Order: sequence, then C-alpha cells, then structure tokens
Amino acid sequence: MKDPAHPWIPPAGAVLVSVALVGAALAAVAHGGHITIAPNSTWQAEQIDPADETDLWNVTLASPGDLNWQIRSLAGGPRLMAEGYHSPGQTEGWPKTAAVVFPATLTTLGEYYPNPVGPGTYYVRVQAVEGYLGNGLYEVRAAFSPSTGPKTLYVRADAAGAQDGTSWIDAYTDVQEALHAAGPGDAIWVAQGSYKPDRDTQDRNSSFALVNDVKLYGGFPPDGGDWSQRDPVLYETILTGDLNGDDGPDGSHRADNCYHVVRATQVTSSALLDGFTVQAGNADGDFNSGDAQGGGMVIDAASPTVVHCSFYRNLADARGGAVYIRTASAPTIEDCTFDDNESRDDGGGIYVDCDNSLALAGCSFSRNAARFFGGAVFYNCQSGSSALGCTFAGNAAGYYGGAIFFTAGTLALTDCALNGNTAPEGAAIYSWSGSLELEDSLFRFSELHCPVLRLLGAETLHLAATGTMVVDNDIVVGQQVLVTGGDIVVPSRGRLLFADQAVLDLNTSGALTCHGTLVAQDSATIRNTSITVTRMSLEDNTIIANNVITAEAGSPYGQFFIDDAVAITGNDIHADGDRYMDLDPAVFGGLVADNRIYVTISEGAHSRRGGLLELRGRDFASPPCAADSFCCQAEVPEFTTATWTIERLELLEGAKLNLTNRFDFGNGSAGGYDEVLYVKELVLQPHAMLNTAFHHLYYEDFVGDPNGIKNEPMLGFSLHNIACNDEEEFLTRVVTNNYRKRSRSFIGFK
Repeated sequence: MKDPAHPWIPPAGAVLVSVALVGAALAAVAHGGHITIAPNSTWQAEQIDPADETDLWNVTLASPGDLNWQIRSLAGGPRLMAEGYHSPGQTEGWPKTAAVVFPATLTTLGEYYPNPVGPGTYYVRVQAVEGYLGNGLYEVRAAFSPSTGPKTLYVRADAAGAQDGTSWIDAYTDVQEALHAAGPGDAIWVAQGSYKPDRDTQDRNSSFALVNDVKLYGGFPPDGGDWSQRDPVLYETILTGDLNGDDGPDGSHRADNCYHVVRATQVTSSALLDGFTVQAGNADGDFNSGDAQGGGMVIDAASPTVVHCSFYRNLADARGGAVYIRTASAPTIEDCTFDDNESRDDGGGIYVDCDNSLALAGCSFSRNAARFFGGAVFYNCQSGSSALGCTFAGNAAGYYGGAIFFTAGTLALTDCALNGNTAPEGAAIYSWSGSLELEDSLFRFSELHCPVLRLLGAETLHLAATGTMVVDNDIVVGQQVLVTGGDIVVPSRGRLLFADQAVLDLNTSGALTCHGTLVAQDSATIRNTSITVTRMSLEDNTIIANNVITAEAGSPYGQFFIDDAVAITGNDIHADGDRYMDLDPAVFGGLVADNRIYVTISEGAHSRRGGLLELRGRDFASPPCAADSFCCQAEVPEFTTATWTIERLELLEGAKLNLTNRFDFGNGSAGGYDEVLYVKELVLQPHAMLNTAFHHLYYEDFVGDPNGIKNEPMLGFSLHNIACNDEEEFLTRVVTNNYRKRSRSFIGFK
C-alpha cells in the first residue's frame, strides 16, 4: 500500500515501475518477480515471507537510461538488508548496505542510482533480519529515465517536406537551422549543394558557428543517402561566403561576401567540420574587430577538428586568407586542401598567431599567396605546432617564406615535401627563430636565385635519423643554429652555407652528402658528422671537428679549400687523391691537428692514365734511408702540419701513382728540395704501381709486391697531367724531379 503522507518523488522524467501490492491473503504467491519497464507503470510492493525472509526482484531494460531503485518499509515493517547488482553473481555498479533498523514510521532504506545503465537485467535483493519482521511489509519502487540518445539531423537544399530535419525528405534547407537545433552528441548530414550563412539577410557578419559535441558532415548525394554513399569529393558540399552568388573568376564582386564563412569559438575537439568546401570568404573589414583576418574560418579560443575539407579562394586583408587562429587555440586540421587563398598581409593559407598551436596532417597547400610573409602558412610564436605528411607546392610570398614563415617556438615537420614555392628570400621556409624539427621529410627545391631555407635566429633545426633534406639550390643557415640528426643531400647545382654561429651536428647518426658546394664561414661549426663532399670551402674562424670526411672525386680530386683561421681537429679524412686539405701555409693562421688521413688511389686502373700525389711533409733532419734509397721503412711521426702523415695509402688493383713535389707548400728544404711522404700503412693491390720519382716515402708497414714500387723520372702517364702554367711549376715538378743526391745540411723535421 502507499502512504500518502510520505510520497516518494522519483527523478524528473522517470517512468515508474511496479505491480500491485501483495497483501497477507496472497502470501502463497511466489515472492519476488519480474518487472518490465514501460510507460505508465504502477508501483511495486511486497510482503516478506517469514519462511525464507528473502525476495529477489529484477528489471530488464530494452534501452539505455538512468535506473533508480528505492526500498522502504511500511509501518511496523521489518529490519531489512538490501543489495543490488547487474546480472546474477556480480555486483557491477551497485553499492551494498548493511542491516538498517527502521523506526515505526515509513522510512527509506536506501536508493540506488547506477546511472547511466545500458540494456540488460538488473536485480535487487531484499532480506528480512530475523527477529525484526514486524508485519513483514516493505515496498520496492523503481524509476527509469530512458536516454533520448544522439540523433541525426538532415539538411538538403531543395527539401520540400516538413523541413524539421528528421529525414532526407523532411530535411532542413539551411545548415544554420540544423546547427541551432542540434544538441550534444548529434550529427548533421548535409547533401550536396551550396549553403550560405546569412539566411538571406545579406549580413556580412553571419558565419556558420561550430557547436561543441556536434558533428557536421558534408558530402552526401544531392537527394540524400546513407553513410556508405557519402563522398565529399564526388558530392561537393559548399559553405560559401558569396552572399549574392555573383563572384567573378577574377575575384570581382566580393564586396558583399561575409567576413568569415565559418567560426569556431570556445569549442573543443568534439566540434567537427568534415567534408565541406569553404570558399569565398572576404575578411576585408576592421582589423581591431577581427574582420580583417580569416576569410574562410576564424578559430578563437577553440580546438575544433577539421577534416576532409577544402579551403578555396578565400581572402583576408590582414592575416590568414583561409584560416586565422588566435587566443590559446589548438585545432587539428587533417586531410584538407588549401588552394588559391590569399592574404594582403601574411599567411595566404593559414595564420597561426602567438601562443597557439596547430596540428596539420595529410594536408596540401597549392597556389596560396601572401603579400609579405608565409605564402602557405605563417607560424607566429608557436607553442608546439606540427605538420605530418603535408605537401607545399606553388605557394608564393612577396618577401619571406614562399611556403612557410616561422618566427619562434617549435615547429615539427614530419614526412613533408616542399617544391616549387617562391619568395625573394626563403622560397620554401624562412625561419626567423625557434626550433624547426624535420623528420622523415624529403625537401626537394627547384627554385632558382634565392635561398630555400633561411634560419637567422637562435633556432634548432632537428633532422631525425630517418629524415632527409635535399638542397637543390642555396640554403643559408646562420646565427646560433644547431642541426642535429638525419641526412642532408646537396645535388651538384646546390650550395649549403653555414654562417655566423651556425652549428652542424648530425650526432654521428646522420650524414651530409654534398655533390654541390659546402661552405662554412664566420664562426660556424661542423662536428660529429659523416660528410661526403666534392667541393668544400672553409673560411674565417670556422671549426671542423670530430667528423668523418670523404672527399669525393672531382676535377682534379675532391676540392677541400681552407683559408684564414680555420680549426680542423680530430677528423678522419678519406680521399682519392691529394686534395683532402688545400691550404696556403704562407697565409694560413689556423689550427690543423690530430687528424687521420686515408688515401685510396684508383686512377690508372683498366688502362686509364695514372695520377699525381703532391707531397707535403718536411723531411727528417737526418733521413733514415740510404743516400740512394727513396722508399724505406721508418718510425713515422704523427700527423702535424709539418708531417702531413697519412694513416693509410692504398693503391687499388692496377692503379698508377706518381709522387710529385708540392711547389708552393713550404715544407721543402731551404735549398728547394722536395717534400716527403709519411705513411703508416702502405698497401699495393695486385698490378698497382707507385713511382716515387726520386722523392722520399717513409712507411711503417707495407702490404703488397715490392716490385710495384719504382724510382724513375716522371712517368709519361702522369707527366701529361702537369699543366706547367708557369716557370716555377715546371722547375719544381719536372726539372727538379730528376735524381739528385740530397744534401744532409738542411734543417728538417725532428
């Protein structure tokens, strides 16, 4: 029975569940029972049977919702224990209570709110405590609030039904109506067509405003369809700012267009824009009010998710032709295209303002333009922006950063490609300061007459171990820049310049391959890097330390020019000739120390003409060889600029080599005698021939056939390599290359 003096008020919107009260006369009826929740159900009550003192009730739910149990005694009722659970033998989501003593008046034993619950069977067990049965009456009540759940709203431009959004036939004809009607968890499906945000008011301030926890999908067939038929490319769904529908192909008639086609203000990542073309926004309004930024979309204090969208032909007077991001925002933009957007200031495609971050993935930027900086994207004072798998092609800036202009903070580019972008400086990327991180990215630049990467602040350029940067033209790296990890490739027409206080450090795992020209100047440092180079120029006060350097074959040999006060220390240098370090000792004021030189000769093999190896070392004060011996074993001194000791000189099979004096090097005797060659390990492969040409060669270890060593005047295969452009060269290389007994009176190496 119900006690009207103590009504139980169920939760708002609940459906009450019960069967008729079981009285004492019906004690033979089985205790407990099954409750099926349905609208307009009645109350439930039961009498405890003194024989078993336990009742078990269950409720089966067909849909999700909120379930509320209440168990209470009736007047004079028993002392009870109660517990509830989901499916027998479990206690999921259900609290348990110990025995509770009831007063004489109607009292609630306990209420259970396992909210929310899904479809299934839920149980409550009521047990009388011995000695406290009283009249044995108690009451079980249940209330269920079914969940309405998320719904799908439909939009179709030519729908002629009820236009309440409940189906494709009765679809809304305006996206704005659907956005206003949508609630949390709802999805809006939009059929192919063109939609304006102004509701025919010509209000330039109108925009499509994204909503938290609402997903806006375009790309459905013009008459509607199911999810499997959705194709945003085939069924283009346009959100347009062209309120009059009169934009010309040349950009004319834009004065009526809305300032921003889409807005995302104070929404989270649950606000989704998916499968639309956003076009014809014209942000030419007041800068201070924000109407000169973000013609396609403004993201303000928000982190929406934008996927499978195209931003096309949007314009801004100031910043972000397509998208402007500000006020602590962190949006995610994936699989989108940005084509033919324009800024009359900066950021033709996107402008990311200070203290915001942008995550790009799978996006492409083509033919976007900025009057000043950042043809595709302008990153300003970043807090950790990134681009993954993006392409930048054909974008242009009037001053800096044809594709990307980057000021400060951190920008990570992973698996990205930049090609065909243009700007007077930094045609691909112009980085003012901050940390630029490159990973798994292939940079191929074909721009001419301008550097493609300019780093001018205290930046860090990170190339991950799997990253590759290909430099087709000039790259200028300056100030306090540290390049770490990864690979850098400079083709034959390219030039890589490290200037100011730039540091190249590939951390021994990365490699620099320069088929073009590598230049280090000012106070730049190159260290801990594997370098393969054809032409390298080291100038000013640069430091070259702890590298593995391979001087590629050039004409003649690898060119490795050293000037001024350069410090070259602790390097392993591999060369195929004598141009592993080319410096003029008369003017060189730097440091060359603790380097290890390895020379491998292949010239002359396969009937090719042989080569020359210019000598650099100063002879012993007391040469250990016999007077008429020119190749002998000796204790070879360590490398210095007086000895130029070679760790290993190897002539490959069939190679031919002629030693010749370095007429301008300055390590010869006071009387003009020849320099010598110090080698720790001399190796002659089969059929190789080494002609000392009456120059001294000192070695510690020898491997090969001694008959391959000759002491003859200059051989014809090498003689014709000598240009003899002046008298001094002729006298030094040819005339004095004839045998003369050496005087022991000059001061040599000690």
